[in-house]
This record gives sequence, C-alpha cells and structure tokens, in this order.
Amino acid sequence: MSKAGERFLEDGLLTEQEEQLLGDIQVAGGITMDHIGAKELVSLRAEYGFSRWDYAGLLRDNFFKPKESLEERRKIGKAMAQIKITELGPPFAFRLAADEFLGDIQDTIVYCRTKTTRQYVGCSQGISLQLGQGVCYRIGSFRRQPMEQAELQRVDIGRFAYSNRAFYFWGEKERIRIPIDGILSHEADCDTIIIWCERANTKPEVFHGDTGFGWYIANVIVNIHLMDRNDPTLEEAR
Repeated sequence: MSKAGERFLEDGLLTEQEEQLLGDIQVAGGITMDHIGAKELVSLRAEYGFSRWDYAGLLRDNFFKPKESLEERRKIGKAMAQIKITELGPPFAFRLAADEFLGDIQDTIVYCRTKTTRQYVGCSQGISLQLGQGVCYRIGSFRRQPMEQAELQRVDIGRFAYSNRAFYFWGEKERIRIPIDGILSHEADCDTIIIWCERANTKPEVFHGDTGFGWYIANVIVNIHLMDRNDPTLEEAR
C-alpha cells in the first residue's frame, strides 16, 4: 500500500481513481480502525506516510479539480470560518475579509519559533616565565567571547488554516495571521513548513504537523491563486 501511494504521487498529484484504489487496498488489508484500533492506525499512518495521501486529495479538490463553482466554494469557506468549537483544541472563529474564504483547517499543528541564545566562551592569552625548577608563572589575561546559537522552541499547538488571502494559526496562546502577499520565501520538509514574512527583523514562522503537512502547505503557497478561479468544466456545462 505504501509503495503504491509513493508511485501514485511521483507526478505530484493523486487522482480520484488512485485514491479509491488506495482505499480499497486499505479495507482489503484490514488497515482500519475497526480492525486494528485507533492507536495502531495512527502509528501506521505516521510510519508509512498515509496522511500524505489525504493531503494530496485535499490539494487536488481545492486547487486542481474543484468540484463546486467559485460562489459555492466561497459559501463553504465562509461557513468553515464560523466554527466555534470542535472536540480538539480551543474554541476558535475567523474574521475574514469580504472577498476571503477558507480552504482547509488542520488540527494539532505545532507552532515553533527560533530563539537566539548567547553563551560566553573564555580563553586566556599571555606568556609563561620559568622562575625556577618546577616553578612557572604566567603573565596574561582572560577574555570572554560571546557565541550566539539559534534554537527552535515549541511555542503552542492548535489549528492551522488557509484562505485565499492568508494563513492562520489559532492556539491556546498564539493567534497569527500571515498574509499570502507578505510571504517572502518558504522552505518545506515532509512534515514542516518554514515561512519568512515581509517584516523588519523577521524570524521564520515554523509549523509542524504529520507526514505530508509541509509538502501540502508548500503546494498551497505555490497554487493559492487558483482558489479564486471558476471551474471551467462547470462553466462549459452551463
């Protein structure tokens, strides 16, 4: 199942037929919550990257093969923004602009920041004088040199969402909005996305999820402009 999923994603997309085949394999192999339990299923998803296929399906539906008209997607996105509370995480609601609508919300995303720590390392300078047999006297000084090191620290855990205009993080302590047009650059690992914003003395915003999360959000950044398009197939049918 894992090898099939990797082969399907070689072109960067997961078709509906490929997604259905993976689902059939999963059911036939007994890889379901009813057969192996929730804990084991979560473990397998992490070990074999099953969650990446879910992200690939979301990417396809939200960008490359929209199923609804632009008006319908806006309606759904606005409704998503009105959610007040779910079983996971703190209560939340988004205040969106008139032309803004949500595309997706992910739970249990870890927000991290880089923190610079400074340590002082000492060194001595000088010369040693031989005063007698077995007796040595050192003339010199001791200096402390500052050494800075950047560390990644966990700040909060909460929900991560994106709209056609911005990224949002809603945690217990932090509330963040990152405008899409304010992103200078980004870097992605399989499960982590690092975003640099257009601000003075900016530090990267780091978000960590399950397998495929970083890949998913990097693709969202690249293709976010596609959220505002109408489905040409539906337009032709009309």
